[in-house]
Amino acid sequence: MIQSVFRVLYCLAIASSHVSGAPGPGDTVTQRITYSGPDIGEVFLAWKAIDLHADSMLRAHPGTKEVGSLLGTPMIPSDSGFTAKLNVPAGEDIYYCFWVTRAVDGQFRDYWDTASGATITVGETDHIYVAATPEAANGTDLAEESAWGAWVLVGLLIAYALARILLPRYSEDRAGRSIDLVFGTALGAVAIHLLARAAIFEMPVANLFRRGAGKLLAAGLEDICLIAGIVAAAYLLLWVTPRRAASRVVAITIGVLTLISAIALVNVDAVEYLGSPFTYQWLYYSDFLLSSDAWSALGEQASTESLVNIVSLTLCVPLLGYLFTIFAGWLPLPGARWLLPAICSVVILAALVSATIVDWSILPGERRNAIIAFLQSAVSADATPTLGGLAVPAGQLPFREGAAARPEKFVSLDSTPIRNVVLIVLESAGAVYLDGPEAFPTLRQRLQKYHPNGLYFENIYAHAPSTNATMVSLMTGMYPKLSYESVTREFTDYPFASLPGELSRLGYRTSFFTSGDLSWQRGMEFLQHRQFDVVEDYRLIACDQTYTLQSEDYRENAAIDDLCLADRFAEWTGTSEEPFASVIWTVQSHYPYYFSGPETEYATQDLYQSRYLNALEHGVEMVDQVIAGLKATGRDSNTLVVIAGDHGEAFGQHGHHGHGNTLYEEDIRVPLYLINPVLFSGGRNAGLGGVKDIPATILGLLGVETDISGQSRNLLADHGEEAFFFSPWTQLYFGYRRGPMKFIFNESKQSVEVYNLADDPQEKHDIVHTVPASVIAEARTRVAAWVQHQSNYYDSLE
Repeated sequence: MIQSVFRVLYCLAIASSHVSGAPGPGDTVTQRITYSGPDIGEVFLAWKAIDLHADSMLRAHPGTKEVGSLLGTPMIPSDSGFTAKLNVPAGEDIYYCFWVTRAVDGQFRDYWDTASGATITVGETDHIYVAATPEAANGTDLAEESAWGAWVLVGLLIAYALARILLPRYSEDRAGRSIDLVFGTALGAVAIHLLARAAIFEMPVANLFRRGAGKLLAAGLEDICLIAGIVAAAYLLLWVTPRRAASRVVAITIGVLTLISAIALVNVDAVEYLGSPFTYQWLYYSDFLLSSDAWSALGEQASTESLVNIVSLTLCVPLLGYLFTIFAGWLPLPGARWLLPAICSVVILAALVSATIVDWSILPGERRNAIIAFLQSAVSADATPTLGGLAVPAGQLPFREGAAARPEKFVSLDSTPIRNVVLIVLESAGAVYLDGPEAFPTLRQRLQKYHPNGLYFENIYAHAPSTNATMVSLMTGMYPKLSYESVTREFTDYPFASLPGELSRLGYRTSFFTSGDLSWQRGMEFLQHRQFDVVEDYRLIACDQTYTLQSEDYRENAAIDDLCLADRFAEWTGTSEEPFASVIWTVQSHYPYYFSGPETEYATQDLYQSRYLNALEHGVEMVDQVIAGLKATGRDSNTLVVIAGDHGEAFGQHGHHGHGNTLYEEDIRVPLYLINPVLFSGGRNAGLGGVKDIPATILGLLGVETDISGQSRNLLADHGEEAFFFSPWTQLYFGYRRGPMKFIFNESKQSVEVYNLADDPQEKHDIVHTVPASVIAEARTRVAAWVQHQSNYYDSLE
C-alpha cells in the first residue's frame, strides 16, 4: 500500500504546481499518447486532469475507470505500441503515466511506469510517443512514482544552507534556541500531517488556499493535539532539565515528531483501504506480519522510490524545524522568540474552531490519528464489551436462535440419493454481486444456469468478514470466537467435533484443497486436526499457472490458478467407489484480484472492482469444471454440490475497501447454493441463516441428524428468523438481523445504525431515529445474550 500513498501524494504535488482558476472556454482537442516496450500485453494510461473534475472526464472517456486518485484508460494495441486518445479542453494541464497489467503471455503484472510519465498542456503537443523504461522492459519492480520527495528535501537543504549564510545568526540564548527548535519542528510535523490528510481526501494542495484549509484543520485535530502534547512535554522538560541536557531533550523531541510524521504518511493508504487507521487487531489478523501473505503484500507494495519518498518527506520535518528557528531568530522584532509558540497556538485554535463550529462531513476514520487509534485499540483489545455485562432477562440464556415455522418443503428429507459431497468456497464472494437487484448480470447468469437443479438461499451471512472465522464455522458448525483472536490460532489442536470428522466416521474419504496459502493463522494445522485424509494448499498442488510481480519465482499472495483445483479434485476422486467429501477453496478473488485471460467488461467505474469480478467469474469457471467432471463420471446425480462464500468484499460503498472492516451487506452476506439434479428443481429460500448452518444442512441431506456443535441448524428443516455477526478489527461491531430489520452496534463508539433491508437493500438510509427505542433495546438484548453465551463457551475451553 505504501506505493499508492506516494502515487496520491505525487499527483497532489503535480496539481499544486499548476495553481490556476478554472480554465476558460475552449475547444476540446484529442491528445494521442502511444506507449511501447517489450513483453507488454496490456497497459492502461493512468492520468489526471489538473483542473477538471474526474466525473466529467469519466463521462467523456467510455471504458475509463478510477484507479485511486487517477483515471485508467485502456490503451489499444497498434503497430507502434499501445495508444490512448484523451479528449480534453485545449490548454488543460494533465499528468500521465502508465500501468502495465499483463505480459504478452497474459501473465498478471502490476507495474507503474511513472518514470515514463510527464505533465503536459493539451493542445501544445502533437502525438506523443513514449518508450517504456528499462525497468519495465526487464520485468523488475517499476517506479510507482518518481522520487519527488527527494527533490523537496534537496530544495529545503539549499534553503537551509542559504539561510545560514545570508541571515545573521539568531540569539545565542541556549534555552531560547532549544525552545524555538522544538516549536519549529512541531510546525514542520504539522505541515507533513496536513499533507497526509490532503492525500486521504485526494485534495490538490492548491485547494488549501481556496476552500480546503478548514477541512484539513478539522480532520487533523487529533494530529495537531498529539503534536501539541509532545511539544508541551518537551517545553516542561526544557525548563526543569539542566542546560547541559537540553540538547538531549531537543534531539528526542525532534526524533519523536519525525517518527510520527512518517507514520502519518503511511496511514494514508490504511485509511483508503480499511476506512480507518491500522489497529492492534489488524496486526494480530496479519499474524504480526510474520505470515507469507503479509510479506507478499509488503513485497508487492515496496519500491525503492516509495522508500526514498517516505524517508525524504520525513527528513523534511527536522529540516523545516531548523529553517523556522533560523527565521524566527533573524526577525528584528521584540519578543521574536515567542513567534513560533504563537504560530503553534494559532494553528491549534484554528483546528479547534474548524472542528467545532463547522460541519465538514468528515468520516471518523478520516480524522483519527494513526498512533492514537493504534494505542487505544491495543489498550482495549482484551476489554470485555459492554454487551458482555448487559443484564439479560431470564430465559435468554443459554442462548438459542429463534426459528419460525418450517420452511417450504424444497426437498424430501425422508430419503436421499446423496452419496458424495463437494463444498466449494468462493473466496471473498459477496452475495450482492451475484444475486439480487444490485448484482452484475454476467455473474448472476453464470450461476443461474444451475438453478433448475439447485436451491438458492437468499439471506446467508458470514458471522465475521474473515476467511479463518468462516473456516471455523464451516468445519465445526459453530460461531467463531467473538474476538479479534482466531480459533485456528488459539485452539489449533482442540478436539472440536467437525463435519469432516463426522463424515470420516461414516466411511467417507475426505480432502481439503485450496489454491491459496494455509499457513496464515495456523490454518493448515487447524485443518489437519479436523480428521481430513488430505489437506493441500498451493505448495502441494501441481499447477503451471502462478502469478508473478518482481521476478519469475515470486508468487503473488502465495497462490496458484483456481482452475488447478478442479484438476486436483478429479485426480483425487479417481475411479474409487468409496463415498467422498471434499472442500475446494479458491483464492484469486482475494485482493489484489489477480487474473489471467480475456476480461469481461463490467459496468463499474472501479478498475479494481472490475478485476475482482473477473477473478470471481474465474472461480465460477472452476465450479463449472468440477460439475462437468462429475457428470462425465456419472456422479452428478448422487453428489451434493454446495457453493458458498467465506465473506464479502467492499469497494467504497460505505467508505472502505476489502473486508474485515464493518458489517454492511457487501461485507458479510454470502451466496449459498445447493445443487443436485435429483433433489432440487429450482427454488429460493428466504430464511435467515449463517455459514455455521451449512454443516447441519449437509448432514441432514445425508440422513444424519447429528448436531456436531449444538449451534448448527439444518436450513431445510428450520426457517431462520435471526442472524448474528461481528467485526473486531477496526472498531468493535456486533450485528443482528431479524426479518428485514438490521442493527449494527458499534461498541467502540457506543452507537447504533438501523436499516430496513426490504426498503433499503443497499443500506443508504440509517433509520435509527425513526425506530422505537424499545425495538433497539430488544435487538441489543438478543445480541448481548449471544455474546455472553459465546464468551462463556470459549472461556470454558481455556
